[in-house]
Amino acid sequence: MVLAWMAKKHYRNRIKWICDLGDPWSFASDRQLGPVTKCLVQFAEKKFLSSADKIIVTNERTREVYLQMLKIDPSRVSVIYQGADDNRSPLPFSAGATPEFVYTGTFYKDIREPHALFKAFQTNSCKLVVAGNIDPVFRPQDTTSHISFIGNLGEQDVKRVQRCAAGLIFVDNLNSAQLPGKLFEYVATGRPIICIGVSALSPVHEVKFSDYPIVFCENNVTAITQAILRVQEIGFDNYAGTLSVGWETRSEQLGRMIDELY
Repeated sequence: MVLAWMAKKHYRNRIKWICDLGDPWSFASDRQLGPVTKCLVQFAEKKFLSSADKIIVTNERTREVYLQMLKIDPSRVSVIYQGADDNRSPLPFSAGATPEFVYTGTFYKDIREPHALFKAFQTNSCKLVVAGNIDPVFRPQDTTSHISFIGNLGEQDVKRVQRCAAGLIFVDNLNSAQLPGKLFEYVATGRPIICIGVSALSPVHEVKFSDYPIVFCENNVTAITQAILRVQEIGFDNYAGTLSVGWETRSEQLGRMIDELY
């Protein structure tokens, strides 16, 4: 961002600058950055982004925040949702096998915690497979055969584990103004999704899931348990859906944006 700002300042109107804010620092929590660092980051973003010709964000809520912060023409801030390799060919679920739900990613204290999720699976007939670098502080004290931790995986292994799952687990960030790309990655697998802790203001609601098999629930043991049962009612092979998450649509949007600048 700094280099782009310097180039724009040096060459003035001879170049165009499109800034893609997939994961804005201004939206990081005080715990992640510290209050002083966060103030400095927000000051820097405000200074540098004011000279960008176009700013790309991943959801409407983020767009509104930046428009208020930068006080610029609304046409300069556009939304292009994140995407994924859309290959909806999940592996067939074996009838009679113990359903395995999969969570891929990590957890953060006070932002995205798994305590209710783990408790729900400790007393459930289904299994939970967790792929990612999970801090030991989040792991259940009492071991259980219903939850397994398989660590970090390569991209292809992650896709394979997701496609083999009975269902996928998405836990939203607390008070989030961001729309995680993981949700689109999940949709691209074609597996049912349980979305946990999605608040009324979450950008997740901007996604038009239409006929995709997705279940929303609060982040507590009872609600998660009921969501698991709901997915079982939907059926593990029910992956029909018309929601497009492929990169082709995103690239077309970016192409039109570039054309507008020239």
